[in-house]
Amino acid sequence: MRLAAGAAGLAAAALFLIGGAVGGASTPPRHVTVHAGDTLWSIAEATYGDSDVQARVVQLETANHLTSPALSPGEVLILPGP
Repeated sequence: MRLAAGAAGLAAAALFLIGGAVGGASTPPRHVTVHAGDTLWSIAEATYGDSDVQARVVQLETANHLTSPALSPGEVLILPGP
């Protein structure tokens, strides 16, 4: 009886851990490489379309820990999810 209870507990724990790993997994962040002439505004507009571009610029600044709107070609930015 004790063995069955232990096996059931172990199975429940395994399902919990697997479910958390799979169910709780989020999509990996997307990235964009900055090209000459790109701005945070143009990247936000191209990436997010018709959404609130100003709010998306703020999200880009926050996600990338930017202290200035200046971008350098070749810089890789994280694109926050929807």
